[in-house]
Parts: sequence; C-alpha cells; structure tokens
Amino acid sequence: VSYGSAATAPTDPTRSGYAFTGWSPDYTNITADVDIYAQYDQLYTVVYAPGSQGTWTVGTAAPYYNADLADGSATPAAPSGTALTATAGYRLTGWSPAIASTVAAGDAVGSVITYTAQWGWIDDLQVRFLDWDGTVLLTQTVSYGASATPPSDPTRWGYAFTGWSPDYTNITADTDIYAQYGAAYSVYYKDIMGLAPVPYDPNQYGVGATVTVSFDMPASVGEYVFQGWTRSFGASAAEYTPGGVTTFAMPANDVTLYAVWAVQPYDVAYAPGGHGTWTLGTVAPYYYIGVSAWTATPAPPNAAALTADAGYRFTGWSPAWNATVNPADAVGGVITYTAQWGWIDDIVVNFLDWDGTILASVTVSYGDTATPPPNPTRTGYDFTGWSDDYTGVTGDMDIYAEYEMIYSEVKFLDWDGTVLYTQTVAYGGTATPPPDPARAGYEFTGWSPDYTNITADVVIYAQYEMAYAVAYAPGSKGTWTVGTSAPYYYEGLLDGTATPAAPNAAALASTAGYRFAGWSPVWNATVSASDATGGVITYTAQWALINDIVVNFLDWDGKLLDTQVLSYGDAAVAPVDPTRTGYTFTGWSDDFTSVTGDIDIVAQYGKNVSVTFWSAKRGNLLEGNWITYTDIPYGSDLSTAISVPTPEATVDCEFIGWAPALPTCITSDMYIEAKFEQTDSIHVYFVDWDGNSLGYEYMYTSGSAVTPPADPTRTGYTFTGWDQDLSSVTGSMVVTAQYVKD
Repeated sequence: VSYGSAATAPTDPTRSGYAFTGWSPDYTNITADVDIYAQYDQLYTVVYAPGSQGTWTVGTAAPYYNADLADGSATPAAPSGTALTATAGYRLTGWSPAIASTVAAGDAVGSVITYTAQWGWIDDLQVRFLDWDGTVLLTQTVSYGASATPPSDPTRWGYAFTGWSPDYTNITADTDIYAQYGAAYSVYYKDIMGLAPVPYDPNQYGVGATVTVSFDMPASVGEYVFQGWTRSFGASAAEYTPGGVTTFAMPANDVTLYAVWAVQPYDVAYAPGGHGTWTLGTVAPYYYIGVSAWTATPAPPNAAALTADAGYRFTGWSPAWNATVNPADAVGGVITYTAQWGWIDDIVVNFLDWDGTILASVTVSYGDTATPPPNPTRTGYDFTGWSDDYTGVTGDMDIYAEYEMIYSEVKFLDWDGTVLYTQTVAYGGTATPPPDPARAGYEFTGWSPDYTNITADVVIYAQYEMAYAVAYAPGSKGTWTVGTSAPYYYEGLLDGTATPAAPNAAALASTAGYRFAGWSPVWNATVSASDATGGVITYTAQWALINDIVVNFLDWDGKLLDTQVLSYGDAAVAPVDPTRTGYTFTGWSDDFTSVTGDIDIVAQYGKNVSVTFWSAKRGNLLEGNWITYTDIPYGSDLSTAISVPTPEATVDCEFIGWAPALPTCITSDMYIEAKFEQTDSIHVYFVDWDGNSLGYEYMYTSGSAVTPPADPTRTGYTFTGWDQDLSSVTGSMVVTAQYVKD
C-alpha cells in the first residue's frame, strides 16, 4: 500500500472453537511494513446433565447441549422439571454449580460448562417462614405431605398480623411461607378533666380483634368518682365499666376512650343556732341527702321557720350561704349552715361598691337612719346613688353603689371637614370607623388620632398620602413598538414605593441612525415626590447618534448618578462628588478625559479610620492615657484632620515625639504612642515595623552599647536587624525592626 493509505483486509477467517473478533494492529494509515494478526475469542459449550439420581424423561443421553457460546452471552435456559425423571425416593433440589445468568469463562473446564442436576431425599423438604420484608423467621425440614409448624406470630408497627400464606399443611415441595398483615389501629385513653393519669395501650389491633378495656384509674379524685369510659366526647354516661361491659371489637379506625367522672354527692343541713329554735318544733326538719357538688344548694328555711330567743334577731348563716354546693364547705360529707343571731339593737348596714368592696359598715339601732360614706367613683361611670333606702332601718342590710356608664361622641371627618360618620362609644371602648374614603390623586392611609380606648368626645380625621403617576415616554427619536401613544402609564403610586419597571429595549423602536441612551431624569428605583411634576413622574427615553458614546457615573451601590452622551475622544464632566456614611470619596474608577466607548464609571471610597493616642509611662496625655478619634477621613493628613493631643511630661522626663510619626495620608486604623525620656539619661525605644513597641532601655553613659530585645517575627518576612547603630549611643532615639519579604 502507499504511505498513509489503508490496507484491505481479507475475508474473515474461521477457527474451530473460536469466534473471529477482528485484526490487530490497525491497518489504516500505513506508514511502514507491518504484520497484522487475526484476533479470536474462545467459544464455550453449556451442557446440562441429569445427575446420579435422575434421567432425561425424553430418553436421550444429552438433549441439553448448547455449543459456540461467547463469554458474557446469555446462559441457555435450564431444562424444566418435567424433562427430568427422579430415582424413586428422590426429588430435584437444584443445579451444581449454581446456574449463572451469563456464560462465564471462569465456570468452564476446558471450553465446557456443565450444570449437573442435584437430588435430595423426598422427605427432606425445606419450609421457610418469612416476614413481610423477606426476613427469615424460621427454617425447618418436614417430610413429604406433612405440616410445618409456624413460629410465634410476628409483629409489624402499624399493622396487625392476619396469618400465613401459602398454606403450610400437606407440604410436597420446598416452600417459602410469608407473614400476612392487615391494617392495624390503636386505642387511646383520655381524661378531658385532667384529674388522673390515664392508661397507655401499646398494642395495635386488626379489624374485629377483641380489645380489653383498662380500668387502671383511681376510684375517686377529690369530689369526683370514676365511672368508666365512653367513646362519645362529652358524654355523661360510661359505656365500659369495671362491673359491666369490659371489651369491644376493634373497628376500622383508631378508638379514643374518654374518662367519665361523677361528682360525689353531699348532705346539706340547716341548724337553728344557739339563740333560735325551729318554729315547727322538730329537731332537724331541714336536712337534704345526696346533693351533687356544684348543683343548686337547697333553699334555706325562711324567717317564719325560726323562732328567736328574746332580745335576739336573725343575722344570717355560718358559713356564708352558697347558692351552689361547694365541696370546700363540707365536713365529713355534710355541709351544715348554722343560723347566726345578734342583739335586736345591733343592726349592721354595709355600704358596698359595685364589685362588692365594703365602703363602710355602720351599726345602728332598730328604726334609725344609717349614714352613707362619701360618694364613690368608678372609672368610666357616673355615680347615681344607692340601691336601697337606708332610713328607718329594721334589719341588717347590704346597700350597693349604683352607676351609669359614661358615653363619648366620636366623629370621623374627611380631609376637608366633611362628617363621614358619628357614633357613641362606651368609656374605654373602640369606635368602628366608616368604610375607607377616597380622594382624587391620593391614597387613604388610615385615621388619626387612634380610635381605641375612647375616654372623651373626639374628632378623628382621615389621613391621606399623595399618589403619583409614573409615565414612560419614547422621546423625540423613538416610538413604542406596540404602536400606542402611552402604553406605560402607572397610577396610584405612593412616595417611597417601588417604581414600575421601565420598558425593555424591545418595546422601543428608534429613528434610523439613533440608539437608546437611557432615561431622563435618571431612573429612580423608588417613587420620589421630588421627581414629580404635577403629580406625574415622566421618564423620557434619551437617544444618541449611533456613533455617540454614553458615559454613566455610578455610586458604589450601582445607583446611577449621571448619564452623559459624548462624541468620540471628548472628556466627560464628573458630577458633584457623592457622599457615603463612614467613607471618604477618593475619586472615580476610570479615566474619562478622552472616552472612546460606552463606559460605566464607579465612585471610589476609602473607609474612614480611627486613631488611638496612648502613653505607656513617664508622661500623660492631657485627657488621660488613652484618647481615640473616630471617623477620620480616609487619606487625610492626620496632623490637620484632627486636633492632635498635647502630651505633658512628668517632672523627670520630657516628650520626645510620636511613634510611629503622624501620617500625612492615613489609610487604616492606628495606635500611636507618646514617647518620653528622662531628662538626665539617654532613652532608646524599640518598635516593630508597624510602630508597636518592642521594649526600651535607659542609658546613663554616652557611648554605651545598647542591648536590643529578642529578634521579633513577622509572617511572610525575615528579620534582618535594626535601623540604628547600637554599638555606641549619644542620644535618645527610636529604633525600628527591619525585614525582607520571604
């Protein structure tokens, strides 16, 4: 073949027991003499043998023989059970080796894979009991025709066990038997009154299962006696009682049993007391048996039923009579009310406020007039007098203060004084406002003042906020693509709300030779009253010749400060320097002296800094040892940006300067130390690269050598020495550590 061309392969060769798979190496793009070899994969034969205890039913020696099978191809199906005849007393149990789904070279002996039928005694049948998820619960061996013995009934949360499938009697082959389940339901016990802890039933029941009700409850709690359980919420009679019905069949739903309690009955007795007798002459004519707690108390005897001793009069009952049976009044299950007696001339008149508070208690003689206390007061009410006449008193009396509620007039007025609604409201109450009014060009925002907790006549005014319209106009060199004159007009917008999105580029068609250059005024993301003219904010599309250049000046947060349309090479005019809290404006991100293409120019800022002046020892600052200045403009000269403190020296030292020196362009927070020296010695200070002190040493002899502190370290740098000669000092100085970058 020619250099770089492809050879033509001969007809595919054949090889007994093998399959031709191609040629190697590649015979395209031949660049030198080359030998190319035929490639083969071995083919395999799969044989099924009947085994030592079986024969082929069809009568041939090897009816199941499959030749020329490639590695990885599907294994031919095994013979069915009817193709094999077992020796008497034997049954087929499987194949050896286990049949693989695909032909595997590893299973072959030579080129043959043989699967041999395996046999077991006919009485050795295996039965497996499996749970719903395939878990083997029990495996047992049974004889042909015998029954297997199942394990204990399994459990499954949320389900009820219903039996086994298939049948495990008359086993005639190896069998897997699965647990069967049906829906399960729970029984819950509740005590709505919360008198006692209730039983807990952890079981789950299938439909129709028998539920045995638990009565594990106290017999009584206080005045309540446990009666049993009911399925009906709020029922007063129990369905299931300890001596009655105690079981039920589970329905196809959860069941809640509610505790039923009965109030313990009490006896109520009336006694005539030490200075009275029963008029009708019996010892105990007023005795009532079995009155339920919290029901009505039997009425006490009237005055005619009691005869007072000479000089005495009936004054009431002890304890104070209660209209309902209260267990707290009982002693040994009996509530006894005993008549009380007072001298006939000791008449008590109680003056009480509306809530029962005793304002005055006056004792008068029979027929006298009681003197009331000063008129009481009650918030929101006017006092109108006393409930009963207190002249010519002939018996003990409770007289109550009476009041009349105070009402106030509430008027709701519109912005122009029009009365929208008037109503009368009780003291402390809340007025009901009329429907929200409307005002052309405004949005209703509420009422003022508040109309809750009304305590006096009040006028409440409707509040409005001017509403604005936002309009988009196509400008002199554009038209709306949609073809209408004003497709973008939005009304009813409040100051500070989001501005409706501007039309996209597809909505505008430009005049030939022009391109869209923005909006005028500059588009504002929120509606601003300052942008409105006559209640309308109009954004007009701006257009520039296609060759004109647009320059946008943006603030740090992307807000558009100004847009200018320029010719190629012109200089833009920067807007007024913007401001940003905590920062100092430092300039613009790009040069705009000769623009050659559309550009966004962003305002640049430096974060304002703080400086702390401090003094370690041998001197003080005027205001103390620490003075901090904050919000110093970024990049400023520190000596002029703030009023630098003036250190004062102690008696034996003098101020020699700041370390580090005051920067002329400050760009980060700093600590600056006031340095002092004794007046009769040489003082050497050691500072790190950033001005932080490393230590100092006092020298009393000129020409002495200085011992520096330990070599300092700095991440990413190597210490190289000090910037001053330390071998012989002649005066105080600051020595700074020197480094080189790694």
